[in-house]
Amino acid sequence: MKKFTHKLAALGLSLVLSAGLLSGCGESYDPIQEAFGIPGSTVMMTVDEKEVHASDLYYWLAYNADYIKQYYSIMGGEEGAINWDDTLGGTQSVKDYVKEEAKQTAVLYNAVLSNTAAAGYAFDSDDPQYTKELEAAKSNLGGEEAFARFLKEMCLTEDSFETLNSVAVVYDHMRQGLYRSGGEFEPTKEELDQFIQDKDLLAARHILLMTKDPATGEDLAEDAVAQKKAKAEELLGQLQAIEDSAQRSETFSKLMKENSEDSGLESFPNGYLFTAGDMVPEFEQATRDLEIGAVSGIVESDYGYHIILRDDPAQSDELLEQWSTTKMESLTEEWVSSAKVETTEAFDNLDIAAFYEQLEAFRASLAEADQAQDGEEDAQGEDAQGEDAQGEDTQGGDQQTEQQDEDTKEDAKDTEGEEKPTEE
Repeated sequence: MKKFTHKLAALGLSLVLSAGLLSGCGESYDPIQEAFGIPGSTVMMTVDEKEVHASDLYYWLAYNADYIKQYYSIMGGEEGAINWDDTLGGTQSVKDYVKEEAKQTAVLYNAVLSNTAAAGYAFDSDDPQYTKELEAAKSNLGGEEAFARFLKEMCLTEDSFETLNSVAVVYDHMRQGLYRSGGEFEPTKEELDQFIQDKDLLAARHILLMTKDPATGEDLAEDAVAQKKAKAEELLGQLQAIEDSAQRSETFSKLMKENSEDSGLESFPNGYLFTAGDMVPEFEQATRDLEIGAVSGIVESDYGYHIILRDDPAQSDELLEQWSTTKMESLTEEWVSSAKVETTEAFDNLDIAAFYEQLEAFRASLAEADQAQDGEEDAQGEDAQGEDAQGEDTQGGDQQTEQQDEDTKEDAKDTEGEEKPTEE
């Protein structure tokens, strides 16, 4: 069920729309109707007798079709051109892939919603996890206007978008609720030990001194590499001088935080829990060669120089996270496999090529409308500047006239004050 995690990750830019964000479209705005000429309420299938509407399904159709378009672009195909009958080396055509993936995802999401609700887990739009991710999504897209535009391009309504994102939230809450320490299915020590063995899990911390420029990926100059190695040898000497394992572990963490150039240190401050193939070969093998609590010599990889301390995976902060995720994925597989799915004529007759052509045309119309609006705003701005300039000219003329009037009055006063000539 790795696909489930992938589908949830796809919502990294797809968090529920806050109230009023699309208020300009009106409460009854229906992007499916506008883009495709059918109501968003059109029933496409049922999952355990629960209706799945076009407003729920079309996001995943668009998402998968966009993925295919990106694939063709990366592979050097003509921009915008998709061969919907292509099998891409398999037996399923591209159009069937897009349709089937959307269907399976809809089944997955509805199965999760139904079963988490039955277990008492409900979505709350004020959930801290949700609100944090919502703000991050808005920021990543460039603000609320860009976020609203993204939703419209993906043909989403507030209700359908909230449904999509509620799945990830309640799924994670149920995972934590069932399998956390003190939860209904809290694992025993024996279960975790067996999990470590079955997954071949290793745990380690390391100090990394990079011999590549992290910005460019280019190798550092020879003198810079020599300095990194000398520093690694100096740090290793400090660790090797400590005989007490607890003190060595404490000192290792201190030196790691002060010196390691691993970009993952912030996310994994207590080290990594991993299995075969997760890390570079040199790192993995060096860890396997160590006893728990032991420190390696200097290990060289493509990234640079490593000093590794092997930890006990049973003590890793990540162990319960990985165990609960695996258990929840197994439970989800059961939900999906047992779900009763029936498609409707609307789904069966859906032409993916025509769907994507309409979607692209709809997006183009949005872009044209934006350009027209920008042009109108620019014109209004120029008119406003012209009016301001004209106003300044008029004001200047009025001031000049006023000054002339004042000068005339002064001249009149001067004339009255002059001595009149005597009449003879």
